[in-house]
Amino acid sequence: MRMKIWLVVLISLATLSLVIVSCGGGGGGGGGSTGGETLVTLSSVTALYPNNGVNWNDYVKGGTITTAMDTLCTAATDTACLHGGEVKVVTVTGKTSCSGLTASDALGAFDWTCDASTGTVRMISTGLKDGKFLSDLIDFTTPAWKANSVTVNDNGTLYSTQTSTMWWTNPVTTAISGGSLAAAGTVYAVTTSMTGTYTIDASKVALVSRPGVTIQGAAAAGETIISASNVNFIWLEGTINAIGNNLGVYLDTVKYSSLRNVKADNADTGTYLAGVVLNASSNNTLKNISGVNNGQYAIELVGANGNMLAHITAANNGSRGVALAASRNNIVKGVRTSNNGGAGIYLVNNCYDNVFLDIVATSSFNGIDIADGGSSNNVLSGIAVALNANDGIDLRSSDNLLMNIMSIREGSNGLVLMSGARNTVANIASADGSWDIYSLNSSTNTFTGIVKVGSSGCVVNGGVDPGITNGTCAMSGSSDAALTTGVTLTGSVLSKVTSTDVLNASNASGTESYANITDWTTFANDLRAWGNDGIAFPDYSNTGRCVGTCRIWDWSLRSTDTVVRDVLSKPTGNDTITHTWSDASTTTFLRNAVELSGNGNGLCESGETCLYTPNIGAYQGHGNLVSAGTFTDGTITGVTLLKYETNGR
Repeated sequence: MRMKIWLVVLISLATLSLVIVSCGGGGGGGGGSTGGETLVTLSSVTALYPNNGVNWNDYVKGGTITTAMDTLCTAATDTACLHGGEVKVVTVTGKTSCSGLTASDALGAFDWTCDASTGTVRMISTGLKDGKFLSDLIDFTTPAWKANSVTVNDNGTLYSTQTSTMWWTNPVTTAISGGSLAAAGTVYAVTTSMTGTYTIDASKVALVSRPGVTIQGAAAAGETIISASNVNFIWLEGTINAIGNNLGVYLDTVKYSSLRNVKADNADTGTYLAGVVLNASSNNTLKNISGVNNGQYAIELVGANGNMLAHITAANNGSRGVALAASRNNIVKGVRTSNNGGAGIYLVNNCYDNVFLDIVATSSFNGIDIADGGSSNNVLSGIAVALNANDGIDLRSSDNLLMNIMSIREGSNGLVLMSGARNTVANIASADGSWDIYSLNSSTNTFTGIVKVGSSGCVVNGGVDPGITNGTCAMSGSSDAALTTGVTLTGSVLSKVTSTDVLNASNASGTESYANITDWTTFANDLRAWGNDGIAFPDYSNTGRCVGTCRIWDWSLRSTDTVVRDVLSKPTGNDTITHTWSDASTTTFLRNAVELSGNGNGLCESGETCLYTPNIGAYQGHGNLVSAGTFTDGTITGVTLLKYETNGR
């Protein structure tokens, strides 16, 4: 069996009449010819699921475009549904294959793929591009949908284009006074900054604020700015200032919904003091979410299962950055946490079967804290922890898989294994702190791949077959990792930024006093974050939360590094690892790779497009994605392997 993943894929399209001109070449066409141009008439842009997936917030049954059916999603019972409103299709007349064909839309909002599996060449939108949102599709002056059109190119040469039309029929209406939003299928647009609170009281409602507009609640302890309970298929975007209030966003028993480009800050009065809380809410997608200056948490999931969190920033919150309690089967990737009073990422009360990918957790109390024995069977991969006041990763549970971990100059320990058992650590570099690896009463662990430690070495107390040896860190029991001792990671990362980050509004030469920082989230690259300054790196004075003089740190790898950069070989189909989930089912997937597109669980399996990860830690390169070369089949087959064109800064 494989891990159960309740996956929400959010995607989009349209209904238009399409008349297209091909300028020479390009694989044939119908119609006549005028002035050397071939006139090609294409079908209109329509919904791929024309019965139940026509409009925004329409969901159909099935987890991916290839498996979804034109059947209405039933939120209460279906374990995989797709946002049909983002999935549109247009037939490319005169073509018999997808070779050389690409598509784009005039708004630049969607990703498109070519499909010829039905015998007809079609362009299908696979969802909003990263960095594009519902707000990019709305004309806030009217308000109304913006018109859009599709262009098809053949080997870079124009093959067809079309007249712009509106792609959805959902009503779009202004909502600037707060209150109940109860008209199902309506897109409510906040066109000007306002004071008030919203309650979403119907399914298929969208609330989207104009870029630059802020929603702020009247100062009232216990108040929530935006709330929804027992509704499904909602969409939320906007900037929320919860100062004087309890919560920015609270979703209770909400399923198959999307929060995109939500900034929820400053909750400081009441009980939760959090930016976004999901309570008993499942199968939702949270993407491009930031939470700053909240009294407790940026994001908290309580009894929330099967959600997807991606591109999350949690900075300068009073307690934890991203907290999960009694939550399972969530995919959490692309998280940046820094300068939080507690842990950057915190799991408690039986959080199991979660997958964490591409995590940078720095300058807080702990980087990652898995705080109880019941939080088991999780996967953590591509992790950079640094300058935390206590531990980089504090693991107190069993049966977890930790892969590609880099820990630098923690106040106490790089990796702590405490009381649990049967944890696997595959590829770790931990150095420049008090203790590189600390194991206390932890048994039957396995270290595999690469283990690199600094001069502090390992402390091992108690436990049966802990997997490493006290002092020397030598492998024991079932561990088979290649061990290197005495390393330093000081020269591996860019570390202190001493020139002005031109994208950050709060720094001069990379530094600023805590009291004057207003921009905690915007940097020249996403491996940067605010932290404590202190003296020359790596020193204990660099660790912990900044409360005085702050410094921008850059955790990108240097192009000259040989300790953690480019040390993991490109995998073949036989370079695999197997993880066991809480129900005893297993998933076998590639080492040194993560899923880019496939079934959505983040693990690289057969038939998927994956990213080759050559480095230990979160940074895996930057720039365009290019081919990583031919993939050799084995236990895993049919993988398309990509890599970043540049590795190191």
